[in-house]
Amino acid sequence: MIGLVAIVTAVLAGVAAAPAAQAATSCINPHCYSIGILDRSDDFTGIYGEWHSNNMYLADSDYAYGGHINSEMWLVMPNGTWVEEGLRNGIDPGDPCGCTAYEVFWADASTSGNFSRHYIANVAPDGTDHSYVIQQGSGVNTWDVYYDGAYQGTSTVTGSWTGHEQQVGGEVQVNDLSTAWCDWFEMTSDFRDGAGNWYLSNGGASVPTQQVDPGFTGYWYNSDWIWWKH
Repeated sequence: MIGLVAIVTAVLAGVAAAPAAQAATSCINPHCYSIGILDRSDDFTGIYGEWHSNNMYLADSDYAYGGHINSEMWLVMPNGTWVEEGLRNGIDPGDPCGCTAYEVFWADASTSGNFSRHYIANVAPDGTDHSYVIQQGSGVNTWDVYYDGAYQGTSTVTGSWTGHEQQVGGEVQVNDLSTAWCDWFEMTSDFRDGAGNWYLSNGGASVPTQQVDPGFTGYWYNSDWIWWKH
């Protein structure tokens, strides 16, 4: 993570340039995003992220129909499937609490188009840092998922053993984007190449890009993706 002075400077600079929230914007289909993106000519065999568990929420009435807000990372395969991991605030049928909850999760999309979300833990938005890893598993076309260094599960449905694109940042599903709130997330992002070496996501000849939808702030700061929604 970058130092506190640099964080404050970057955040204040971002506030000055932040686009105004769009009260009429619907983020149902498609969802809305503030994400940093990295494509490379060689293969991804893993991605790493580290960020703090900060506040992010919707209006209470938004959760009942499936509204949610995430801060997470994705490893996208050449065939369009993916594995993702991170934080989510919403109602998850797989969450033991059966309620609106702030949780750690991972999920995957299969070659047949099925999406599966997997509960890891309920946590508090207390600002503590945690690490997330998705990396090539021991079996062909498998991906192992870790949270704070502990193994959480294996994705077996992507039909791919190499990644095509790394994404990191925020995702929102909500009827009215003006009800969504997210404190700033500073998300350190690394990747593992086809030779098994780890690099910062802004390292080498690759240049990260981004998708920041209206109403959000998001930008790269060295190897960190910073985003928020007020």
